[in-house]
Amino acid sequence: MMHTSQPVDIHIVCDGEAERTLRARLDLVTRPRYRTRVRFYKPSFQKMLERIEREGTLQTDHSAGIRKFYPLPPLKVSQSFLSQLV
Repeated sequence: MMHTSQPVDIHIVCDGEAERTLRARLDLVTRPRYRTRVRFYKPSFQKMLERIEREGTLQTDHSAGIRKFYPLPPLKVSQSFLSQLV
């Protein structure tokens, strides 16, 4: 459940299957009191690899979401592991 007292923008990084599932749930909200805009980002596998190469991790420092309660270690991936995937 989510409550807000102002317009809200939600940014979600996910795959196509997760987007379909989330859209089905969001479609149940027919008359929100405030403007709600949801944007889905579906990075390709190559884009994720490029980010790991550039930043060394896929971890975010954004304070929203489950990381606040259950911190996960950053995804550190060696160059040899990445070369096996491609």
